[in-house]
Amino acid sequence: MTLTSIKKFGKSIDTEMQQALVRVAILVWGLIFFSIGLYFDYYQISTRSFMLYFGLFSIFSIVLAFSIKHWPNISWRLYLTVTVDIVFISMGLVFTGDITSPFFILYLWVLISQALRFGKQLLYTAQAISFLCYGIIVVYLGDFSEHPIEITFLLLSLIIVPLHLNKLLSLLHQARMEADAANETKSMFLANMSHELRTPLNAIIGYSEILKDEADSLGYKSYSKDLGKIRNAGHYLLALINSILDFSKAEAGKTEVDYSFVNIKKLLTEISETIIPLTKKQNNILNINCPDNMGGFYLDKTKITQTLFNLLSNASKFTDNGNIDITVSLDNNTDVAWLYFSVKDTGMGIPKEKFKILFQPFTQVTASTTRTHGGTGLGLTISKHFVSLMNGTIEVESTVGKGTTFTIKLPAYTKNPEAI
Repeated sequence: MTLTSIKKFGKSIDTEMQQALVRVAILVWGLIFFSIGLYFDYYQISTRSFMLYFGLFSIFSIVLAFSIKHWPNISWRLYLTVTVDIVFISMGLVFTGDITSPFFILYLWVLISQALRFGKQLLYTAQAISFLCYGIIVVYLGDFSEHPIEITFLLLSLIIVPLHLNKLLSLLHQARMEADAANETKSMFLANMSHELRTPLNAIIGYSEILKDEADSLGYKSYSKDLGKIRNAGHYLLALINSILDFSKAEAGKTEVDYSFVNIKKLLTEISETIIPLTKKQNNILNINCPDNMGGFYLDKTKITQTLFNLLSNASKFTDNGNIDITVSLDNNTDVAWLYFSVKDTGMGIPKEKFKILFQPFTQVTASTTRTHGGTGLGLTISKHFVSLMNGTIEVESTVGKGTTFTIKLPAYTKNPEAI
């Protein structure tokens, strides 16, 4: 699954649960609407019928939510719910005794909801049931002779609205396919260009290092200093290109997970050796907290290494004369054991209102952040994607002026999940 597809729409269970929550809101609206009508004697309905009507619909809504949570993959439930919704709406019209009452609007709510959430098939199912039920009510109440124009208009709306919705859905689907194609083309372009740029850039870095070593041996300090700047600039540019390459692979859905047995303490040692020069640059102290008996687990070593390096790199950039702690812990008190990696700094912190954009691509907390500290704004995006691929989560806590903590939660696999 690509990053783009993850962001587009929720899973079916999420969509159904959203519909269930909307149903509760409609239930409350109907309850208030009926209560006002009864209070002013506008509707003639017994208290018993009133309580029975809303009681049954409330029970149905609760059972439905329970069903969605515990048995998410039931396709026929969608048809059952749309039928029950329309039947209860029709009963509401009967209780009001007014075939043109505002309760009719709920028919349109069902049609629009089914169209936008579940597509054409449920839309046409809702249309057919709504037209049938409304027609039965018209005959039952015998109001057509009193309101011929209004009822005809409402019946026609049950035909025209779904057709218009279907047309809009077709246009939306086409636009989405074109956008997907354009996005995939962009991702392929970025991946190919990033790959092609890395080859000559590695050559530049390599030759600059060779020339620097030769200048050092010959005592040309001024040349050596300039060559060092060329080498550092090359490494920085290579890091940016690698970030774009990783992001484009993620968007194109070409990122794969390669599990292997990883000794956690050894992993942290390797990462710390790489990150310490960056932490020292800002006069920071790196602390590693890992139990000696932690042992090892099956992880994608490359992805967890890059993820932790991204977090530690950010912590180093945004912390001056402070502490950076990386802590590992194991929680095996639940049905599934979880491995936690925590990166905590004492830096500038992140405002709460910026949390929602932290993991979005090409974003920084402020524009000044990019100017001061550099970067593409892809590190956290890529990290979250890598963690998701390993069936984990990443969360953030922060206080402005006091520091930030990123926590990675991963399944503590003691066996290779690819072999299970």
